[in-house]
Amino acid sequence: MNRSALTDKLKGLLGGRAAEEVVFGEVSTGAENDLQHATTLARQMVAMYGMSDVVGLAHCAQRQSPFAVGMPDGFIQRDCSEQTAREIDQEVKKLLAQAYSEAKNLLREHRRQLDLVAGELLERETLDGKSFKRLLQQEEPAPEGNAGRRELVPQLGAGLDVAVQSAQARPIGSDATQMK
Repeated sequence: MNRSALTDKLKGLLGGRAAEEVVFGEVSTGAENDLQHATTLARQMVAMYGMSDVVGLAHCAQRQSPFAVGMPDGFIQRDCSEQTAREIDQEVKKLLAQAYSEAKNLLREHRRQLDLVAGELLERETLDGKSFKRLLQQEEPAPEGNAGRRELVPQLGAGLDVAVQSAQARPIGSDATQMK
């Protein structure tokens, strides 16, 4: 996979947490697993795939065997100096922060579709791919100043279906479910 595809995957993994912040103004523990996977992927991008200008092309980590006793899935063993480890940590934080910011911006830009999908999920509990795509491709009203112009909203990617799951987890009728 190239850097752009991996960055998009990070945005998708962080989409649920971003949706919670955009919709409810706070985050919950629900995105823990996605955050773990996003952190592992960002660390691989920096320490194993050479996708950091700061760390460079050095291969600074080894993936542990999935059969290693007592090691969490996706555990990566460091193979570098303390200074390089600090640089890796900073680069991982930078990648995650940028992907999270971009995920929130996408969700804000396409808030109408987020609300449509979340509403459908609250009503039906599941959506097939065709229904999901139909909701995302509904026409968006043109911004003020372009009164006659209408455009189709592009698909937001696989991360949006994860993003709206937060809405499903909130109890119906609570203040938290009121979409802004």
